[in-house]
Amino acid sequence: MQYKEKAPLGVAATEGRQRMDAKSNHSIDCPSLDVKPLDAFKEAIRNAGLPCPDQILPDGKLHRFSTNGKNGDKAGFYALFDNGGGHFGGYFGCWRSQVEETWKSVDDNQLTDQEREQINQRIERKRKQAQEENAKEQDQAAHRAQEEYESLKSITDHPYLSQKKVRAYGILDLKVDSRGNLVIPVHNADCEICSLQKITPNGDKYFLKHGATKGMFHVIDGNRDQVVIAEGYATAASIHEATGATVVVAFNAGNLKTVAEQIQKVYPDKVLTIAADNDRWTSLSDGRVNPGLIKANEAAVAVGGQVVCPEFKTEHLKDRPKDFNDLAILYGLEAVKKSFSEQGKSAKIWDQPVDLTSLIDIEPAPIAWFVQDRIISGRGLVITGVGGSSKTRMIYHLAAGAALGRLPWEWTVNQKGRSILVLTEDVADDLHRTMHNLCLSLELSYEEKFKVYHSIIPYPLAGEDVKLLAKAQAGTLEKSPLFQALSQKIKDFGDIAFIGLDPALSLTDGDELDQGNQRALGKMADDLAVQTGAACALVTHATKGSLAKDELTSHNSRGGGAITDAVRAEFVMRTMTSKEAIKAKLQDPEERFRHVQLVGTKGNYLPPDAYIPVWLRRDQYGVLHEAELSFDEEQATSKDMEALDILKDIAKTTSPPIRDWRRACVNAGVITAKSENAQVKDIDRIKNKLKKLGYIKQGHGRGIWLPVKEDDFLDFNN
Repeated sequence: MQYKEKAPLGVAATEGRQRMDAKSNHSIDCPSLDVKPLDAFKEAIRNAGLPCPDQILPDGKLHRFSTNGKNGDKAGFYALFDNGGGHFGGYFGCWRSQVEETWKSVDDNQLTDQEREQINQRIERKRKQAQEENAKEQDQAAHRAQEEYESLKSITDHPYLSQKKVRAYGILDLKVDSRGNLVIPVHNADCEICSLQKITPNGDKYFLKHGATKGMFHVIDGNRDQVVIAEGYATAASIHEATGATVVVAFNAGNLKTVAEQIQKVYPDKVLTIAADNDRWTSLSDGRVNPGLIKANEAAVAVGGQVVCPEFKTEHLKDRPKDFNDLAILYGLEAVKKSFSEQGKSAKIWDQPVDLTSLIDIEPAPIAWFVQDRIISGRGLVITGVGGSSKTRMIYHLAAGAALGRLPWEWTVNQKGRSILVLTEDVADDLHRTMHNLCLSLELSYEEKFKVYHSIIPYPLAGEDVKLLAKAQAGTLEKSPLFQALSQKIKDFGDIAFIGLDPALSLTDGDELDQGNQRALGKMADDLAVQTGAACALVTHATKGSLAKDELTSHNSRGGGAITDAVRAEFVMRTMTSKEAIKAKLQDPEERFRHVQLVGTKGNYLPPDAYIPVWLRRDQYGVLHEAELSFDEEQATSKDMEALDILKDIAKTTSPPIRDWRRACVNAGVITAKSENAQVKDIDRIKNKLKKLGYIKQGHGRGIWLPVKEDDFLDFNN
């Protein structure tokens, strides 16, 4: 056939369209016995994003139905059979949307081996029957497509192309049919036509009935050093005109991954670029927003490629632009070219080292602080602490501080602006109560309250599945479409100074004990900060043991400290220990609980005073204020501490009376007095000193003294 001479792909012959059209099979179980099998089967079809036929017949036969609402459409199919004993099995799908799933009314573990084998065999027979029927219909459609295409006249212009401001491109010509429809050939890697896409002059699109589309495409040949895969023809043509790249039309978002896998075989040494449609106003059947970006990310992960997504100015969002053709029409081809040239920079980072000699004697730019000498704008940080240490309240304070330009303790807010709070453990009532009490406690004027309420953009998402990091098919953690949508939303707002994410582990599919997963979580927060220019605080739970020290060090998050490695700063919050309460002369347990310590434990540019603890006091509303505390500076001597170590050793096996402790100290040479009376006075002095400093406490029984545990602070997660 003459069009084969025009094909530049250089692909070895495949074994036919059936191999390229191989399906990925999924199995769905419906273990609920309270739902009738027929209704459960219908629900499974709906959950797969397909319209359910009006009538479902459990007769074991293969039935076809429409999935686009048009008479005569038979893209949908199902078979449902009764296996006896109340056990039903089925198979359903849609050739157009590339859905293919199996279903059982009960879990496999509720079936005998014989029942399970019988159901699986029947499902497999129906699957083969459906595939054979589909393959036959696709062969017939391919023959019709080839005949029609060869009978049509090639064109260089069309009303649809004029409307989209693009020209006709393709290794196979675009043509026009007798009704004036633009005809785009849909072909495989051997340039064998499998179907036709027709676009009416007003932009309506449809494919040839029964024509194969999965894994099929249309190629706009260009510079093969850059290979891009896009959804629609106009989008692909705009990208080609702007970049000169070879661009492959996949026709729809669901086809991106399969087409990318086919094109990767053609260009195994190329990093493929997936051009996403920014479908921020639409969602998939499972509720996930932005199907264009979701499917583009899935395709990129499958082939190790990269995703480029168009971004639009806020004033144009009312018209709901979504693809690179919209970008070209709004801002010109240069905007499209810039999108791809910026993406291409990542592959050339090793060609662009910084010339240090050019920076000699040049003052570096001043650090952009969100909070002076504490929190850097445009970078991520971790706020970690035990339960009940006011971690979540801290991000409310920082958000209010961004609005007011001040905090209730001696931290200076440098950058005012609005804030985003992602609160996955709060509902709307929690948010309202916290905000009301915060403003009440801070005694804000009406104007100040309005400023705070107007400046904080909260998302109370308790009960929602909010994953900013999701597991890809390869098992790696990747930024999810929700992350991309959040980043874009923050950019659209334009004046966000602070982002609070609480808590970290609810935002990821990762394992808390996997250090790689933890580091990816920290990097996600830092990337969000870098992309948006806002300070981004990730709230984490601390391990109790990591805070059981007189001087705290960094890497305190539960599950390992790798999360801290990926951010620029870590701040720790913990409640007051009993020793600290004694030194501060706080005898009331409630007053002890009101006090929490805030201290910086990591920061690339933090000054030394950032590592000095700040004591904060919670008022009756739980709002934090700077505490007025005076600590007793009396210190234990080395002999006192040696005596304490001896008591700790004895207390591992028994609750020692003070005389046994005294004798052990004498034997160890800690007490050197010769007479027993002098030895008693020495142990009493040591006991009183250690008690005053909070190192020991009264045990059960007269004369029993026990060491205070090092982690004797309040942790309401345990």
